[in-house]
Amino acid sequence: MRAISLLLLAATLPLWAQEFRSRREALKKALPDAVVVLFGRTEKESGDDRNGFFQEANFQYLTGWTQPDAVALLSPQGDTLFLPKRDERWRRYNGPAPDPDDAAVRESSGFDAVAPMAA
Repeated sequence: MRAISLLLLAATLPLWAQEFRSRREALKKALPDAVVVLFGRTEKESGDDRNGFFQEANFQYLTGWTQPDAVALLSPQGDTLFLPKRDERWRRYNGPAPDPDDAAVRESSGFDAVAPMAA
């Protein structure tokens, strides 16, 4: 039943999201009973104002996520992307950012769930 639901989900995901999902599935297959927590780079770690923000390479390879301060949880039960909640002040100075409550983020990312990061 899980294989059928994965096939149906793959048919509705964008191609890039399917690729990142298959990379995560390959990692979970190599570590069948493990729970993997991946930390993306934070804004403070970037440290290069001239060139902008660059995501941690392994995090981006497995998730495709290029925004700062994200965390991914990969488990046999499903994959969850945790995103920070951005307030109006942050958005004013940094521009628009994906909201963890936005259903479009889950649909385009290929994650089973997207949740706000606890403060």
